Amino acid sequence: MKLDYAYYWLFIMLILTSCADETNILGDEQDIAQEIELLSLPDPISAMFQFDKSIDNIYDRSKVLADIEHMYSKPRIRKLLTFLMESGVKIKFYKYPVGSSSEHEAECKASFFTTEISFISRNCITLANLLHELLHLYAYLKYKTYTDGNYAACEEYEIRVLTDLIMRRDFKGISFTHQGMRSSDKLYTPYIEWLEKIANTPIYNMDLFKIDFQRFGSVCLFGFGYGDRTNYKGRIEVSDLNSYTPRLMNVFWSGF
Repeated sequence: MKLDYAYYWLFIMLILTSCADETNILGDEQDIAQEIELLSLPDPISAMFQFDKSIDNIYDRSKVLADIEHMYSKPRIRKLLTFLMESGVKIKFYKYPVGSSSEHEAECKASFFTTEISFISRNCITLANLLHELLHLYAYLKYKTYTDGNYAACEEYEIRVLTDLIMRRDFKGISFTHQGMRSSDKLYTPYIEWLEKIANTPIYNMDLFKIDFQRFGSVCLFGFGYGDRTNYKGRIEVSDLNSYTPRLMNVFWSGF
Protein backbone atom coordinates (compact mmCIF):
# COMPACT_ATOMS: atom_id res chain seq x y z
CA MET A 1 0.00 0.00 0.00
CA LYS A 2 2.80 2.43 0.89
CA LEU A 3 4.55 1.57 -2.39
CA ASP A 4 1.38 2.34 -4.37
CA TYR A 5 1.10 5.65 -2.52
CA ALA A 6 4.69 6.55 -3.46
CA TYR A 7 4.03 5.71 -7.12
CA TYR A 8 0.95 7.92 -7.01
CA TRP A 9 2.94 10.96 -5.84
CA LEU A 10 5.72 10.20 -8.30
CA PHE A 11 3.13 10.26 -11.11
CA ILE A 12 1.81 13.62 -9.90
CA MET A 13 5.33 15.10 -9.73
CA LEU A 14 6.11 13.93 -13.29
CA ILE A 15 2.97 15.65 -14.59
CA LEU A 16 3.81 18.93 -12.77
CA THR A 17 7.41 18.83 -14.03
CA SER A 18 6.19 18.28 -17.58
CA CYS A 19 3.84 21.27 -17.31
CA ALA A 20 6.65 23.45 -15.94
CA ASP A 21 8.96 22.42 -18.79
CA GLU A 22 6.23 23.19 -21.32
CA THR A 23 5.71 26.61 -19.73
CA ASN A 24 9.43 27.32 -19.94
CA ILE A 25 9.48 26.30 -23.60
CA LEU A 26 6.53 28.57 -24.34
CA GLY A 27 8.28 31.39 -22.48
CA ASP A 28 11.46 30.86 -24.49
CA GLU A 29 9.46 30.83 -27.72
CA GLN A 30 7.77 34.10 -26.73
CA ASP A 31 11.15 35.72 -25.97
CA ILE A 32 12.51 34.62 -29.36
CA ALA A 33 9.36 35.89 -31.08
CA GLN A 34 9.74 39.27 -29.36
CA GLU A 35 13.37 39.52 -30.44
CA ILE A 36 12.45 38.70 -34.04
CA GLU A 37 9.66 41.28 -33.92
CA LEU A 38 12.08 43.98 -32.76
CA LEU A 39 14.39 43.20 -35.67
CA SER A 40 11.55 43.62 -38.16
CA LEU A 41 10.45 47.15 -38.98
CA PRO A 42 6.77 47.83 -38.22
CA ASP A 43 4.82 48.80 -41.32
CA PRO A 44 4.24 52.44 -40.23
CA ILE A 45 8.00 52.99 -39.83
CA SER A 46 8.92 51.06 -42.96
CA ALA A 47 6.40 53.18 -44.90
CA MET A 48 8.42 56.34 -44.12
CA PHE A 49 11.22 55.32 -46.47
CA GLN A 50 11.28 55.69 -50.23
CA PHE A 51 14.03 55.09 -52.77
CA ASP A 52 14.95 57.16 -55.80
CA LYS A 53 15.81 55.14 -58.90
CA SER A 54 19.47 56.09 -58.34
CA ILE A 55 19.51 53.95 -55.19
CA ASP A 56 16.92 51.38 -56.18
CA ASN A 57 19.68 48.83 -56.62
CA ILE A 58 19.01 45.62 -54.69
CA TYR A 59 22.33 45.83 -52.81
CA ASP A 60 22.07 49.53 -51.93
CA ARG A 61 18.44 49.38 -50.93
CA SER A 62 18.99 46.24 -48.82
CA LYS A 63 21.95 47.93 -47.11
CA VAL A 64 19.87 50.96 -46.11
CA LEU A 65 16.97 48.83 -44.85
CA ALA A 66 19.31 46.51 -42.94
CA ASP A 67 20.90 49.50 -41.19
CA ILE A 68 17.49 50.92 -40.29
CA GLU A 69 16.39 47.56 -38.86
CA HIS A 70 19.61 47.39 -36.86
CA MET A 71 18.88 50.85 -35.46
CA TYR A 72 15.32 49.87 -34.61
CA SER A 73 16.61 46.99 -32.47
CA LYS A 74 18.20 49.55 -30.11
CA PRO A 75 15.68 51.07 -27.63
CA ARG A 76 17.09 54.61 -27.78
CA ILE A 77 17.25 54.78 -31.57
CA ARG A 78 13.80 53.20 -31.75
CA LYS A 79 12.51 56.35 -30.04
CA LEU A 80 14.12 58.47 -32.76
CA LEU A 81 12.52 56.44 -35.57
CA THR A 82 9.16 56.45 -33.78
CA PHE A 83 9.32 60.24 -33.37
CA LEU A 84 10.03 60.69 -37.08
CA MET A 85 7.15 58.37 -37.99
CA GLU A 86 4.74 60.21 -35.68
CA SER A 87 5.86 63.53 -37.22
CA GLY A 88 4.46 62.32 -40.52
CA VAL A 89 7.59 62.83 -42.61
CA LYS A 90 8.63 60.79 -45.63
CA ILE A 91 12.31 60.11 -46.30
CA LYS A 92 13.63 59.52 -49.80
CA PHE A 93 17.13 58.12 -50.36
CA TYR A 94 19.21 58.80 -53.44
CA LYS A 95 22.79 58.89 -54.67
CA TYR A 96 24.49 61.83 -56.31
CA PRO A 97 25.39 61.34 -59.98
CA VAL A 98 28.93 60.17 -60.73
CA GLY A 99 31.27 63.16 -60.80
CA SER A 100 29.10 65.26 -58.48
CA SER A 101 30.87 68.12 -56.72
CA SER A 102 29.21 67.43 -53.35
CA GLU A 103 31.60 67.82 -50.42
CA HIS A 104 29.70 65.46 -48.11
CA GLU A 105 29.60 61.70 -47.81
CA ALA A 106 25.92 62.03 -46.93
CA GLU A 107 23.53 64.96 -46.67
CA CYS A 108 20.04 65.57 -45.34
CA LYS A 109 17.80 68.09 -47.09
CA ALA A 110 15.15 68.34 -44.41
CA SER A 111 11.52 69.07 -45.23
CA PHE A 112 8.17 68.76 -43.51
CA PHE A 113 6.96 66.82 -46.54
CA THR A 114 9.60 64.62 -48.19
CA THR A 115 13.11 64.75 -46.76
CA GLU A 116 15.95 63.72 -49.04
CA ILE A 117 18.97 61.87 -47.68
CA SER A 118 21.69 61.56 -50.27
CA PHE A 119 24.92 59.58 -50.44
CA ILE A 120 27.89 60.52 -52.58
CA SER A 121 28.74 56.88 -53.34
CA ARG A 122 27.93 53.29 -52.36
CA ASN A 123 30.84 53.24 -49.88
CA CYS A 124 29.21 56.14 -48.03
CA ILE A 125 26.01 54.19 -47.33
CA THR A 126 26.95 53.40 -43.75
CA LEU A 127 25.02 53.08 -40.52
CA ALA A 128 26.97 55.97 -38.98
CA ASN A 129 26.22 58.30 -41.90
CA LEU A 130 22.55 57.31 -41.87
CA LEU A 131 22.31 57.86 -38.10
CA HIS A 132 23.97 61.28 -38.51
CA GLU A 133 21.43 62.42 -41.10
CA LEU A 134 18.44 61.11 -39.11
CA LEU A 135 19.68 63.08 -36.10
CA HIS A 136 19.77 66.19 -38.31
CA LEU A 137 16.17 65.54 -39.27
CA TYR A 138 15.17 65.12 -35.62
CA ALA A 139 16.81 68.46 -34.76
CA TYR A 140 15.08 70.17 -37.65
CA LEU A 141 11.65 68.89 -36.62
CA LYS A 142 12.12 69.33 -32.86
CA TYR A 143 13.84 72.70 -32.41
CA LYS A 144 12.69 75.90 -34.11
CA THR A 145 16.13 77.47 -33.82
CA TYR A 146 17.47 74.73 -36.12
CA THR A 147 14.38 74.81 -38.35
CA ASP A 148 15.10 78.49 -38.95
CA GLY A 149 18.72 77.73 -39.79
CA ASN A 150 20.25 79.27 -36.65
CA TYR A 151 23.31 77.91 -34.85
CA ALA A 152 24.12 75.53 -37.68
CA ALA A 153 27.63 74.92 -36.36
CA CYS A 154 26.25 73.89 -32.95
CA GLU A 155 23.83 71.47 -34.54
CA GLU A 156 26.44 70.04 -36.92
CA TYR A 157 29.07 69.41 -34.30
CA GLU A 158 26.73 68.13 -31.62
CA ILE A 159 25.37 65.60 -34.11
CA ARG A 160 28.93 64.52 -34.93
CA VAL A 161 29.65 63.96 -31.23
CA LEU A 162 26.33 62.18 -30.69
CA THR A 163 26.89 59.91 -33.66
CA ASP A 164 30.29 58.91 -32.30
CA LEU A 165 28.87 58.29 -28.82
CA ILE A 166 25.90 56.27 -30.04
CA MET A 167 28.06 54.20 -32.38
CA ARG A 168 30.50 53.42 -29.56
CA ARG A 169 27.69 52.56 -27.12
CA ASP A 170 25.05 50.79 -29.19
CA PHE A 171 26.91 49.47 -32.23
CA LYS A 172 30.19 48.20 -30.81
CA GLY A 173 30.58 45.45 -33.38
CA ILE A 174 30.54 47.87 -36.32
CA SER A 175 33.72 49.63 -37.39
CA PHE A 176 33.27 53.30 -38.23
CA THR A 177 35.25 56.50 -38.67
CA HIS A 178 34.82 59.00 -35.85
CA GLN A 179 33.13 62.13 -37.10
CA GLY A 180 34.07 64.56 -34.33
CA MET A 181 37.81 64.61 -35.04
CA ARG A 182 40.15 63.29 -37.71
CA SER A 183 42.42 60.47 -36.58
CA SER A 184 45.39 62.43 -37.90
CA ASP A 185 44.62 65.48 -35.76
CA LYS A 186 46.71 66.14 -32.65
CA LEU A 187 43.51 66.43 -30.58
CA TYR A 188 42.20 63.04 -31.69
CA THR A 189 43.37 61.16 -28.56
CA PRO A 190 41.98 63.82 -26.16
CA TYR A 191 38.74 63.72 -28.14
CA ILE A 192 38.43 59.94 -27.72
CA GLU A 193 39.19 60.31 -24.00
CA TRP A 194 36.42 62.92 -23.80
CA LEU A 195 33.95 60.51 -25.41
CA GLU A 196 34.94 57.83 -22.89
CA LYS A 197 34.42 60.25 -20.02
CA ILE A 198 30.91 61.04 -21.25
CA ALA A 199 30.12 57.36 -21.89
CA ASN A 200 31.20 56.33 -18.40
CA THR A 201 29.39 59.10 -16.51
CA PRO A 202 25.64 58.52 -15.92
CA ILE A 203 24.83 62.23 -15.59
CA TYR A 204 27.33 64.33 -17.50
CA ASN A 205 27.92 67.94 -16.44
CA MET A 206 26.70 70.09 -19.33
CA ASP A 207 28.91 73.01 -18.28
CA LEU A 208 31.96 70.76 -18.70
CA PHE A 209 30.52 69.47 -21.96
CA LYS A 210 30.25 73.00 -23.31
CA ILE A 211 33.93 73.78 -22.66
CA ASP A 212 35.23 70.74 -24.53
CA PHE A 213 32.52 71.06 -27.17
CA GLN A 214 33.84 74.52 -28.08
CA ARG A 215 37.46 73.38 -28.06
CA PHE A 216 37.05 70.25 -30.16
CA GLY A 217 34.27 71.69 -32.31
CA SER A 218 36.17 74.72 -33.53
CA VAL A 219 39.16 72.57 -34.56
CA CYS A 220 36.97 69.91 -36.22
CA LEU A 221 34.69 72.21 -38.19
CA PHE A 222 37.53 74.28 -39.60
CA GLY A 223 39.48 71.11 -40.33
CA PHE A 224 36.56 69.62 -42.20
CA GLY A 225 36.06 72.79 -44.22
CA TYR A 226 32.96 74.06 -42.43
CA GLY A 227 34.34 77.47 -41.53
CA ASP A 228 31.93 80.20 -42.66
CA ARG A 229 30.55 78.30 -45.62
CA THR A 230 27.08 78.25 -47.14
CA ASN A 231 24.95 75.23 -46.26
CA TYR A 232 21.41 74.24 -47.12
CA LYS A 233 19.90 76.40 -44.39
CA GLY A 234 21.87 79.53 -43.58
CA ARG A 235 25.58 79.61 -42.80
CA ILE A 236 27.83 77.56 -40.54
CA GLU A 237 29.59 80.08 -38.31
CA VAL A 238 32.08 78.38 -36.01
CA SER A 239 31.88 81.38 -33.70
CA ASP A 240 28.35 80.19 -32.81
CA LEU A 241 29.97 77.50 -30.67
CA ASN A 242 30.80 80.21 -28.12
CA SER A 243 27.12 80.77 -27.30
CA TYR A 244 26.11 77.13 -27.48
CA THR A 245 23.20 75.73 -25.44
CA PRO A 246 22.98 71.92 -25.17
CA ARG A 247 19.85 70.53 -26.79
CA LEU A 248 20.36 67.15 -28.42
CA MET A 249 22.72 65.80 -25.76
CA ASN A 250 20.05 66.16 -23.10
CA VAL A 251 17.60 64.17 -25.20
CA PHE A 252 19.72 61.49 -26.82
CA TRP A 253 22.29 60.88 -24.12
CA SER A 254 21.06 61.92 -20.70
CA GLY A 255 17.37 61.45 -21.49
CA PHE A 256 17.31 58.32 -23.64
